[in-house]
Amino acid sequence: TRMEDSGVFNAGKGACLTIDKKIEMDASIMDGRDISAGCVGMVKGISNPIKLARQVMERTDHVMIVSDGVNKLAKLSNTHIGRISPNQQSLNKYYDIKRNMKKRWKKNNDLSFMALDHNNRHLGTVGAVAIDKEGNVASGVSTGGKWLKMSGRIGDSAVIGGGFYADNKSGAACATGNGEYIMRLCMCKYACDQMQSNNALLSSNRSIAVLTKQFGKNTGGIITVDRKGRFGVAYNTHTMPVASITSKDEKVKIAS
Repeated sequence: TRMEDSGVFNAGKGACLTIDKKIEMDASIMDGRDISAGCVGMVKGISNPIKLARQVMERTDHVMIVSDGVNKLAKLSNTHIGRISPNQQSLNKYYDIKRNMKKRWKKNNDLSFMALDHNNRHLGTVGAVAIDKEGNVASGVSTGGKWLKMSGRIGDSAVIGGGFYADNKSGAACATGNGEYIMRLCMCKYACDQMQSNNALLSSNRSIAVLTKQFGKNTGGIITVDRKGRFGVAYNTHTMPVASITSKDEKVKIAS
């Protein structure tokens, strides 16, 4: 929730805008103990979609709830949520991107997932993987999607096995990048399958190698943790900020 509230990332308060200048977000969480999961999509006006994803997982018989159903869930579960709307900074970026587009969409997938401008550094989807002392793993992810996406578009962050996965029998994974590509490869499920016989780092590298071979560079990244508590990071972009912390750490360790 802190990353959603920061406004720095493409999630929560920092979410990008659709072609209609609206905010539509996706978020998910998964528990490796019983592979239970909760996903929300097309979340509008809510600052912390990850809170509602957890409500789906823990308090409903469903896995995914989208659009107006998410707001109804918030009321039924009495979840404390903040409200957000497009701010002037996001509107300025919207107009800048739109003004510099040669074509609006190419098969609804014309913009790169980073949608970088030349004046501001834009960071993307936020996610986390974790393991506790009992060996239980988990994965969570939250995103604002793509700049100028079509209304109703849901990306990999709401798709089990695509943008996230967690299973105590293998490990946990979380991805960022071009959601359409990541979904088609079921990349996080592939990474977890790899961790049944390989460590987290090797599994991460193999997953990104598959992504790069199929769709080219600058398409995504992944973080993983295996059953032995080893973490892995791999990406084919210029950089990908990553932070880690353990029970022995006094401060969060940040790398990119």
